[in-house]
Amino acid sequence: MNYKSHDTRVWMALMKDVLWHSRGWHQREQMQAYMHNAIYLAVDLAQPADLQQLVLEWPHPSTGDITKIAYTRDDANGVADRQATVSVGKYLTRHFPTLRDNIIRDIAARYVMGTFKFVHTMREMLEVIERGPNSCMGKTADNFRCNGLHPYEAYDPEHGWHMAVYVEADGRYTGRALCNADTFVRTYRASDSTYSSEDDRMRVWLEEQGYQKVSSWEGQRLKYIAVSNNDCGFLAPYLDGAYQGVIVSSGSLLICDEDDGDAEYECSNQNGDASEVNRRSCEDCGDRVSEDDGYWVNRDEATLVCSSCCDDHYVHAYGRNSEQYYIHSNDAVCVGDEYYHENYISDNGIVVLEDGEYCDIDDAVYIESNGEHYRDDDERICYTVDGEHELKDNCVLLENDEYCLTDDAWQCEHSGDWYANSDCDPVTTACGKSIHEDYADEYETQAELFVEQPVVWTPHERGPVEATTKEGE
Repeated sequence: MNYKSHDTRVWMALMKDVLWHSRGWHQREQMQAYMHNAIYLAVDLAQPADLQQLVLEWPHPSTGDITKIAYTRDDANGVADRQATVSVGKYLTRHFPTLRDNIIRDIAARYVMGTFKFVHTMREMLEVIERGPNSCMGKTADNFRCNGLHPYEAYDPEHGWHMAVYVEADGRYTGRALCNADTFVRTYRASDSTYSSEDDRMRVWLEEQGYQKVSSWEGQRLKYIAVSNNDCGFLAPYLDGAYQGVIVSSGSLLICDEDDGDAEYECSNQNGDASEVNRRSCEDCGDRVSEDDGYWVNRDEATLVCSSCCDDHYVHAYGRNSEQYYIHSNDAVCVGDEYYHENYISDNGIVVLEDGEYCDIDDAVYIESNGEHYRDDDERICYTVDGEHELKDNCVLLENDEYCLTDDAWQCEHSGDWYANSDCDPVTTACGKSIHEDYADEYETQAELFVEQPVVWTPHERGPVEATTKEGE
């Protein structure tokens, strides 16, 4: 059946009444103890796997220990008056499989044997730190480099610091949380390991008191207490949370993001000392920047700029000798997905095209006739019979559909076709035309050919007379 929260409670009451009248052992259990309140909290949030079995078991607080549930497994154990004992969390997990783990932990955290309280004096806070859950600060003062003082003394109550504590019945401190105003950053619960885990009991209790968990102590102040035997010169506790930077301000330490341009120290050590934040001025905008977070630019990497200026004005580019470093974007050219220093493009196989654009040399061709580079897929480029790239405008298309530089070709005046000088010479006709030899028979060629005549002697002449005539005359 599907039950709503209210309906489930009604069914539980009905089953309780039926079992009271039908089973003597169940009447006995109902008279001795009430059903554990954790069951009702769970029922309000989720449906139990087997409501009838849940009521039959009659889960109730274990005698003397409200952190555990006692229950009767079945009728046989009920008649024999035998009860099993288990933690609240385990019992809820078995009967409420749809209830999320964190919800079960929160319900179980409500049932504890000890006492929660706040302490507001430094003496009480130090007692809990030294005797309570383990942590890097959970040691006596002589374990720190602080002139016999404890770093925790910087959490002076005059700046709003106090502590939430869980005290067991035997007086042991097994839970704590540092607080300021109505906030806390983390909780500690005692364990057998070197460091403590989060304390769900403490978190739930603090939230019930109106406290809120925050990610850091940013904006809060620590007391400035001077010491002489550490490097920073003051008491520096380890700061929990996202931000561990401090600024020495108005006789106190203002907690801030360690990446903040004004942060002077970082409280991330466990010995009561703080590390100086290595900061310089950004040489572009003047803001303070950590040497670890800034960018060293130019080939010599001697100029520090902040991340904002680097993002806005610099690119990671290839420069001299194909080395990569940050350069100003005004000095960079982009080819594909990479940047190059414009003064060292030749070091990186980049050429300037005839239109002023840049291109990888492997994607370009060089035209020797005009001394310019062009993209190899430029439609204005052709490949000539001489094995050279040339501009089509400087070439002619030969009769065999190959290109040739115009100065290295001649045109047949009969056919209009072009021929490479290296392939053949023109024939000149009697009328002065230059034609291909294939068309010579169609023309009377102009030939400077003469036929030599034999020598003729006459009685009237002393020597031979050379008569020459043109062949055919």
